[in-house]
Amino acid sequence: MADLSSDRLTLALGYISFLGMLPVIPVALIGGAIIDRVPKRKLIVVTQAGLMLQALLPGGADLERSVQRRHLVLLVTDVRHPGSESICRPARLSWSSW
Repeated sequence: MADLSSDRLTLALGYISFLGMLPVIPVALIGGAIIDRVPKRKLIVVTQAGLMLQALLPGGADLERSVQRRHLVLLVTDVRHPGSESICRPARLSWSSW
């Protein structure tokens, strides 16, 4: 993937990680209401498909050797990934009660 070894790029990676967590807060607040109103199995399948797509995009860009810092920023600040993760994890935990 991208070469992130210098200090300036390390700081940029920290900012990118921080930006990726910002969309989680508003989505997590309404995630419980969404989980209670939608069938859990269908919700888990849809959110896992979204997460799979988010995982395949950087892999495809890396195969083409075209990854740049702005691509990483766009991927982590995309609302779908943190939104899917903040809804999928509680849905999985409530669906598979031990």
